[in-house]
Amino acid sequence: MKTNNNIPAYRFQGYTDAWELRPLGEIGNTYTGLSGKTKDDFGHGDGRFVTYMNVFSNPISLPEMVEAVEIDESQNTVRYGDVLFTTSSETPEEVGMSSVWLGNTENTYLNSFCFGFRPVKKVNPYYLAYLLRSSGMRRKISFLAQGISRYNISKTKMMELEISIPNENEQSAIGTFFSTLDRHITLHQRKLDTLKQQKKTYLKLLFPAKGQTKPALRFQGFEDDWEIKRISDIGDIVTGNTPSTSNEDYYSKEGMMWVTPTDIDGLIITDTNKKLSPEGEKVSRIVPANSILVTCIASIGKNTLLLEAGSFNQQINAVVPNQSLYYPYFLLTQSYFWSESMKRIAPAATMQIINKNEFSNITVPLPSVPEQEAIGTFFQTLDQEITQVEVKLASLKEMKKTLLRKLFV
Repeated sequence: MKTNNNIPAYRFQGYTDAWELRPLGEIGNTYTGLSGKTKDDFGHGDGRFVTYMNVFSNPISLPEMVEAVEIDESQNTVRYGDVLFTTSSETPEEVGMSSVWLGNTENTYLNSFCFGFRPVKKVNPYYLAYLLRSSGMRRKISFLAQGISRYNISKTKMMELEISIPNENEQSAIGTFFSTLDRHITLHQRKLDTLKQQKKTYLKLLFPAKGQTKPALRFQGFEDDWEIKRISDIGDIVTGNTPSTSNEDYYSKEGMMWVTPTDIDGLIITDTNKKLSPEGEKVSRIVPANSILVTCIASIGKNTLLLEAGSFNQQINAVVPNQSLYYPYFLLTQSYFWSESMKRIAPAATMQIINKNEFSNITVPLPSVPEQEAIGTFFQTLDQEITQVEVKLASLKEMKKTLLRKLFV
């Protein structure tokens, strides 16, 4: 046992003691996963086994991510507090992923592509779960990976790895903090999943089914049939272009947005990797604010709304709507269905392509402007709520990533 004077960058108030360094092999023993099984042994039976993906994906194993197997008393069972490790992966960075099992069910086994570690010295299981997922420990574990096309890890080498252990109270404080943070992340992920599912449901209800001219659900006061029109009837269709990338004078750090499918990561685009200089604008195709940008080559389904004048490359067609007849956010929402039609029309290939003429002739049902506005406003509010939850979720994940570095040695 050695004392580690390199205390973590962040500590909870009241903790000042030095952390100890101990090899994993000093605090526990390893055991193997299921062995000697055939595919006929799985998918039935009163036993359960922890799946590879459960171990790979979760610092604390999910009790529901188990599968059926016949009970076999000759196999090692998984117990509360055991650490489960993956033994192989396609990259060294993903080998030896750890997960702590906190279940108490009997006849629970471990899949054959993992091995287990059972502490015999008292270590807080929550602390251990997050310590082994910290950036420092992941670097040490990845360094042990061996292989070329597939990487494996030696149990013997793993047991030689030294881990930093504070006193029991500090272990508990750190473990509780991260488990609470994970609960917040899970709650926000569930909220996001629910909102996205609600949006899918409302898209089906508030837009007519194929071949219909009335949606299943309508806002009060709207009864008329929707008119069937071509996309070209909505406004001008403009295909983008690429100013010569060898001419540096066409691009600048501060200038007009020049959109490529790679830039589109949300329903409303606010920034692009490249921007056009005044010289670049002269050789570009520019559309006004409230134009809908629709990807028609390769990344079909990536659509966005411009809130300011902008330009774009040749993979994108812009719909510049007549705003006295069409509500832009309604069109943006409906563009989901445009893309579904495009995927059906495009030849089956690695890179699907829809030309401007095919795109222009896609037919879509369109309601009156007031109904467009009601539907567009509804989805705009829902999309804003989705975005807010996405931002909060990303913030929590980034906080966890940072603190996994700062709260461990």
